[in-house]
Amino acid sequence: YRFVIKPLVNKWDSQDMESFFELFGDTNIITSHIKTHNVEDIKKDVPTFFRLSCRLVSNITERLNELITSDNTIISKSDSHLVIFGYQHKEKGVHRRIVEEEKDEDIPSVFCRYEINTELLTNKFAQITECSDNVFGNTELDLLNIEATRIQFNNNYCESIALIAYLLHRNLIRLITMYGSDVCIIK
Repeated sequence: YRFVIKPLVNKWDSQDMESFFELFGDTNIITSHIKTHNVEDIKKDVPTFFRLSCRLVSNITERLNELITSDNTIISKSDSHLVIFGYQHKEKGVHRRIVEEEKDEDIPSVFCRYEINTELLTNKFAQITECSDNVFGNTELDLLNIEATRIQFNNNYCESIALIAYLLHRNLIRLITMYGSDVCIIK
């Protein structure tokens, strides 16, 4: 809850959250059990449900962008690097994005660590930056399309996102938000 849901809905008031999940539950029951006689009861709530659903998808996209661009820490080791999403290392009140290996023990174990080793960096860097699918020669990526990202980079989704975060922080690529959950990776 605290790593996934809370960051998404921390700006929602309790009435919106309650309305969304109540409408979601009611709509889900009606559609999954084919209760056509209940459709008229919920028709008036469809615009509210759509508005709140769009807001949730927008919050998911915003959070994913934050995880890639700012809400992470990279631990530098001699032969690899670890990308830790959802954790910001602070020293003397200052956020440090890249920290030394010794700081790994300070990071709570509940955070997932994604290893960026030399082999992954060598083999996947070109694939991520040269996998052009637009007229400008850049790579377009829909952050919410897990399967397409896995196929496009021929790699696990989480590892691909970790590698993008690492390359971004090493200034080897730039990430430009285009629209919705689509971003453009520029070398």
